[in-house]
Amino acid sequence: MNDINKDELLDVKKWQRLFFMVIYAAAANFIIGIVLFLIFLQFIFYLFTSNINDQLKSANNWLKDFLIDSLNFLTFNTNDKPFPFKNKVEAEAGPEPEVEDEAEPELEVEDEAEPELEVKAEAEPEADEKVIDAEVEELDADEPSSKEPD
Repeated sequence: MNDINKDELLDVKKWQRLFFMVIYAAAANFIIGIVLFLIFLQFIFYLFTSNINDQLKSANNWLKDFLIDSLNFLTFNTNDKPFPFKNKVEAEAGPEPEVEDEAEPELEVEDEAEPELEVKAEAEPEADEKVIDAEVEELDADEPSSKEPD
C-alpha cells in the first residue's frame, strides 16, 4: 500500500491531462462571466423588443456546450478534450446516433406507409366518383317513374 510506482507518477499523459485541466478550468471560469454578461444583454433585448435575439441565443448555446464539455473533462466523466480538440463531426456523432439507429426501423416503416396513404388518397376520389355515378343513375331511373307525362 505504501509502494509508489514511479512509472505511474512520471506518466506523461497524466501530466498532460493536468495541464489541460488547468487551462480548461481557467477557460470555464472566464466563460461563466461571458455567459452572465450575454444573459444580461439577452434580457435587455427582450425587455425592449419582447423577442429573443437569435445571435445571442446561438452564442449562449455554443458557450454552454463548451462549458458542459469542459466540466465533463475536468470531472473525469470523459477523456475527450473539448473545443478546439473536439471535432464538429465527433460532437454530432455522440450518443445521439445510437438512439437514432434504434429509431430508424420506425422511420422506415413510416416512410413505407406514406406511399400507401398516397395510393389510398388517389383511390378515394375514384370510389367517390363511382358512388356519385351510382346515385346519379338511381336518380335518373327514379325520375321517369316519379314524373307523370303531361
